Amino acid sequence: MTILLSDYRKHTKPLDEEEPIDYYLYRPIAYFVLKITEPLNLTPNNFSFLGLLVGICAGFAMATGPLEMVRLGALGMMCFSVLDCCDGLLARIKKNGSKYGEFIDMIVDISVSFCYFIGTYQAIKQGVLSSVFPPFVIILAGLALLVHAGIYHMMKKRYLHYGQNNPNGREQEIQKWASEYHRLKSENKEWYGRILIKSYLLFAGLEKNKRPVKVDPRKIAHYKVYNKFIITLWAFCRQLF
Repeated sequence: MTILLSDYRKHTKPLDEEEPIDYYLYRPIAYFVLKITEPLNLTPNNFSFLGLLVGICAGFAMATGPLEMVRLGALGMMCFSVLDCCDGLLARIKKNGSKYGEFIDMIVDISVSFCYFIGTYQAIKQGVLSSVFPPFVIILAGLALLVHAGIYHMMKKRYLHYGQNNPNGREQEIQKWASEYHRLKSENKEWYGRILIKSYLLFAGLEKNKRPVKVDPRKIAHYKVYNKFIITLWAFCRQLF
């Protein structure tokens, strides 16, 4: 048991780089799922696509079923959260992440969130779930969460790059993938890769490259210290709502 705990901690990111509910609940469960399924030799993308299937089925159950099916759909969404933690954890453990793994994970998250809010909307509209708000508010909440996720992703990336003493890391990352997209497009290669990269650039909202900026070294040194709590709180709010 001690060996397992040590291995888990070795491959888990610190709390300020994680989302709190994942860190304390879903990530530990995901680790044991990986240990149980180890003989199957699954890849991170296998878990991503399995999570997508589970999330779509959960949303469908919430949208079409009676209260029991809505509860089953909610349980399915929790299972998706576990599977969503499996891909990144497995990539770190086996060092076998794919080139577009981050983009696949992003698209899966957005797709399942869409299914969840549509399912909840339908359940409220059909009277299976009660709500003090009209059903369309759920759709607005989903759109607001999508905007929040985009801002959180941007600020988290910046937070991590500042921690690596590279304040322009996000702009460099965007520039790298924009260049890769244009290269693949000009060579007419990897149509799926182009779709994934384009989706990432649209989600980031920064298709045009930014020029590097000079940052006061004192800000670089203190940025992560000052923002450690707020980035964790922001992640918690994202998961809570």
